Amino acid sequence: MNKLVISCLTHVQCILGEGPTWDDKRKQLYWVDILGNRIFRYVPGTQNISSWSTPEHIGFVIIRENGTIIGGLQSGLHHIDLLDDGTVSVDRIDDITNGQPQIRFNDGMQDKEGNIWACTMDMKNENRLGKYFFYDRNFNRSIIDEGYIVANGPAISNDKKSLYTVETIGNGAQKKGIYKLSLNADKQMLKRSILVEWPDPNTFPDGLITDSEGDLWIGEFGGNTLRCYSPSGKLKQAIPLPAWNITKAAFPDTDENILYVTSANLASPENIHSKYPYTGEVIKIEGLKDR
Repeated sequence: MNKLVISCLTHVQCILGEGPTWDDKRKQLYWVDILGNRIFRYVPGTQNISSWSTPEHIGFVIIRENGTIIGGLQSGLHHIDLLDDGTVSVDRIDDITNGQPQIRFNDGMQDKEGNIWACTMDMKNENRLGKYFFYDRNFNRSIIDEGYIVANGPAISNDKKSLYTVETIGNGAQKKGIYKLSLNADKQMLKRSILVEWPDPNTFPDGLITDSEGDLWIGEFGGNTLRCYSPSGKLKQAIPLPAWNITKAAFPDTDENILYVTSANLASPENIHSKYPYTGEVIKIEGLKDR
C-alpha cells in the first residue's frame, strides 16, 4: 500500500475556502473564498494563482464548456466576467433571497448535461431557510427540497436518479448528515432518507462530491478529516489532513488518483496553524488509487 502524498498548493489564507471546481477543457482549478468575496484560479504545473474580488459573498462558480462563468453570489445566480483589474462584472440571472437578506447561496455544482444544482443557507444559522434548487440549461428554476438551516453539497448519483444533500448543523426536524433524495424524471423529489448520520458530535459535514464509482467524498468543518462513503452510506476511507475546517474536494479530469481540497480559517481555534499549517489553503492529495 502506497502512502498518500499531501501538499499545499497555495498561500492565500482563505477565510472560508470552498467550492473547488475543475475546468476540464482549459485544465484549471477554480475555488472561492465565500466570506472573503474572492474567486481564485490555479493552473496546475505552474505557480500561477489569480484572484478576483466580488461585490457579494460568493458561494460557488460553475464553468460552462464554452468558458462562460456562472456564479452563485449571495443574492442569486449571475453571469460573471473576470476583469483584468482583479474585479468582476456581473449580470443577474435569478434572485433567491425572496426579501430575506440573511439567505445566501452556499454551494452548487453542474451535472454532465449542463444543469445546475445549488443550495442556500441562513447566515444566522438559526432558521430552516435553506433550499435546494435545480436550474436547467436555460436557467428555468425549480425547488427540489427545503427546510435546511445550512444546506451543503449537493451531488448527483451516477445513475442520475438521486440527489445527495447535506444538513451541516442540524435542527430539531433534521439531523446533521448526508441525505439521499430520490428523484423522478422531472427532477422532483419522491422520497428523502438519511444516508449518513454524522458520526462526530463536535464536527460538521460540509461540501460533498461523488466519484466515478458513486462514492461520496465529504469535508469536515471543525475538524481535519476528509471522508469517503459508499453509495450505501458505509465509511470506506477517512483521510486526516494538515488543515482545519476541511470544506470540499474536487477531482481533476477523470484522474481520480488526485484530489484538490479546500479549507477555511473561519472559527479556527487559537494557534491552530502550529498543528494544522495548511488551514485556509488548497491541499493536493496524490496516490488515492495506488493504495
